Amino acid sequence: MFFKKKRVKNKDGTERVYLQWVESRRVKGKPRQIVVANLGRIDTDVGRRNVEKMTGGLIAESEVYSLLNEVKDIETKKGKSYGSFLVFKRLWEEMRFEEVFEEELKNIGARFNAKEAIFNMVLNRLSHPRSKRRLLTWQKKLVYGVQSFDLHQYYRAMDYLIILTP
Repeated sequence: MFFKKKRVKNKDGTERVYLQWVESRRVKGKPRQIVVANLGRIDTDVGRRNVEKMTGGLIAESEVYSLLNEVKDIETKKGKSYGSFLVFKRLWEEMRFEEVFEEELKNIGARFNAKEAIFNMVLNRLSHPRSKRRLLTWQKKLVYGVQSFDLHQYYRAMDYLIILTP
C-alpha cells in the first residue's frame, strides 16, 4: 500500500489535488491500483493540516515509527567534533609543519611528543579558543586523533617554541 496524489482539473482551468491510499493488486493477471481510501484535498492549508494530524495518529499507533515520533529522540545531547581536526591535520601536513617541528625539536630532548602538543595548541586556538589551562578539558571532548597531554607538557612545549624563535 502507498499514498498517491490525484490531480483533477476543473472546467475553469484550476486544479485540485487529492490524497489517496492505494493498493496494488493483480486483476486477471495484470497489476491494478485499487483505491482503498480517499483522504481528502491536500492543496489547501486545511487539507495539509488534516493530513499532518492523520499522519501523527498513524505514527502514534505504529510500533516501528513511534521511536521517531519525538524530535528529542533524534537530537544529539553531546556531540564531539572532529571536522576541524581533519581539516587542520591535512593543512598541517601539506604545509609540512610536522617536518619543520620534527627537525627543530629533535635535539631538545623532550620526554613527550612536543610537536603534537604544539599541534594541539594551534588546533585549539583555531577551533575553540580557550585559555592554556582549558586545553585539558578541550582535548577530552575531541573524538580521535588528538594525543592527550598534561598541562605542564603544554607549558613545556611553549618553552620549546620560545627557544626556537630568533
